[in-house]
Amino acid sequence: MNINSPYIPPRDFRQPPQDSYPRRLLALVFASAAVSLMALRPFPLRGQKVATEAAAAAATNALIHSLIGPDGKLNSKGRRFSTPAYNREALRLVIQEANTAAAQLHLPEKLPITEQDLTRVFISGYGMSLMWLGAIGNVHTRDYGYFVSVDHKLSFVEGAHQDQDRLEWAAHYRWPKSKLDKQVAYQLATQWLAAAQMDVIALNRDCHSRVELDSFTNSGKNSEEFVPIYEVFWESAQNREEGYGSVASVTLFSPTRTLISLRVEDSRYIKRPPLVFTNLGALLSEGKRK
Repeated sequence: MNINSPYIPPRDFRQPPQDSYPRRLLALVFASAAVSLMALRPFPLRGQKVATEAAAAAATNALIHSLIGPDGKLNSKGRRFSTPAYNREALRLVIQEANTAAAQLHLPEKLPITEQDLTRVFISGYGMSLMWLGAIGNVHTRDYGYFVSVDHKLSFVEGAHQDQDRLEWAAHYRWPKSKLDKQVAYQLATQWLAAAQMDVIALNRDCHSRVELDSFTNSGKNSEEFVPIYEVFWESAQNREEGYGSVASVTLFSPTRTLISLRVEDSRYIKRPPLVFTNLGALLSEGKRK
């Protein structure tokens, strides 16, 4: 298993307003600290245990504060900081979330997905998870990749061999334009988004949706035939003004109802709960830091 798989950022990777970054980072850090303290105090203790608990909580709090510079941003130590214990727990949580998503989307996976089933893994580390994007990591099976990449939430599901599949479908599925059906593609896309706990109602309220044929396999504009691979986009006013990016997108092959890609770039439209490290204090203090 390759643990150095690259992190794939959102297509619409855009830095937030300058003044929003420190506030968001500090909110995440203090929330993490609060979870750490709660994890260290599950019930009242006495005597030596109280002193040990207090010392551990103080050490964790001091550690988290040491990762932040005077400007409220992660310092160089903070960006690099993680522990093997944190990385192991992050991997466990991402695998757990991949299993949930695969079941919700009825993907052709062998469930449950275990660590032995993974072909690639990337865990960003604790410090990097506090950056403004809020990415924890991603895991990949032979057929799909699952990305916890936006505000600690699962945000993307990507087919593992998209180019190969496209070439095969293009060789075997050349349909007449009379069979073009964008409505079916839109319905499939919204069903998958809803199943994955994405806010379809809000996307339709706030964004402009459009359905296009996949440009990779349908490059001939004047062709009387097409390959039934569809891309469904939800675009914000800013996306449309700039002519770039989307808030959400789904790519699919309609004849077999195969999901190729599902992406939601904005946390506001992801109804899934973020991953929670209930024992964060112990994870950050256990083992050798890296």
